[in-house]
Amino acid sequence: MRNLPEKSIVRFVNGELDLLVTYEGKSGLFRTKESLSVFEMEDSPEVEVEEILPLVYDKIELFHGKLLLYKDGLIAVYPYSKTPDYISIGEFKSGYYRITSQNQKKGWLEWYSGKEFWDE
Repeated sequence: MRNLPEKSIVRFVNGELDLLVTYEGKSGLFRTKESLSVFEMEDSPEVEVEEILPLVYDKIELFHGKLLLYKDGLIAVYPYSKTPDYISIGEFKSGYYRITSQNQKKGWLEWYSGKEFWDE
């Protein structure tokens, strides 16, 4: 595929357009301009991709319909943020996840909107 480093590890995520790419221990997210199957991807070196998230994250994983972005021991929830700020995402209750920020603030993250509610 064009626009990707050679020897990249590529996996589909969130359907047929988004690609999770890992290269030299770093991960990013790319999008194809057209829908592809796994077989078409392997046979289509000329397919162009657009960078959505750069290859700077230590790990990216799909978690309950969102992507968790890990970098330097911190976590971001994409699409709400590209900058990791949480040190943990824990317990789930009624559409909210328990979060702890890097400055030790605790609160809840509304999973469907990305809105944060901090404890007093």
